[in-house]
Amino acid sequence: MKKLNCVIVESELSKREHIRQMALKHPQLNLLCTFRNAIEAVHGINCREVDIAIIAADMPLRNGFQLIESLHNSPQIIVMAENTQHAIKAFDYNVTDFLCGPVKQDRFDAAITKASARVEQNRQWVNEEPSIYVKHEQSKKRLVIQSIKWVEALGDYVKVITDKQNFILSMGLTKFLSLLPEHSFFRIHKSYAVNLHRIETYQEKKVWVDLIELPVSRNNKQAFEAALKQLHFQHDVG
Repeated sequence: MKKLNCVIVESELSKREHIRQMALKHPQLNLLCTFRNAIEAVHGINCREVDIAIIAADMPLRNGFQLIESLHNSPQIIVMAENTQHAIKAFDYNVTDFLCGPVKQDRFDAAITKASARVEQNRQWVNEEPSIYVKHEQSKKRLVIQSIKWVEALGDYVKVITDKQNFILSMGLTKFLSLLPEHSFFRIHKSYAVNLHRIETYQEKKVWVDLIELPVSRNNKQAFEAALKQLHFQHDVG
């Protein structure tokens, strides 16, 4: 199996060395480099083919979340922090995993295993699944359709949540949905549309995608359930 390119971003030398040693012990990782701060890391990650970035939440000048926002082609991201106060924020950024406190090798290895699975899944989607191109930060960005988990309306913009990272695009929700296969995506609320394939569970007024709860409006409930039934019927027939 091809090794995964990995980088570490940590301002404290002792912590950076601790994570570096664990990365060097992991047979699946190819440690490209380590960075002392987010300013160094932005260019260092954007100019390399990085599969996994292990990033400290607390750093001087620019913190780990500001770094994540600056990445063009976001790798699988594992956030580190000394306590759990950053955990909710980390998962708002759709990170792969969150490591708290002094990290032990077994917990580190579990995070790498999770990231590795996502990397492999994304590679399969890139090779096999339909995609669209959208304008993002003065360039065209390729989005694998099945990697899109849900879409959120932000006025004249949309926030697209994918397996790798989130994107803010300059178009309305209706226009963005017109680019997607209508049998796979459904507008469950005036502000949300969801990939029906990615729904884990649902109730009368809620759905869950990767443990994130999204609202279902009362007016959309019956049509939503019909769309789900039709999707599963097509799969059963196939």
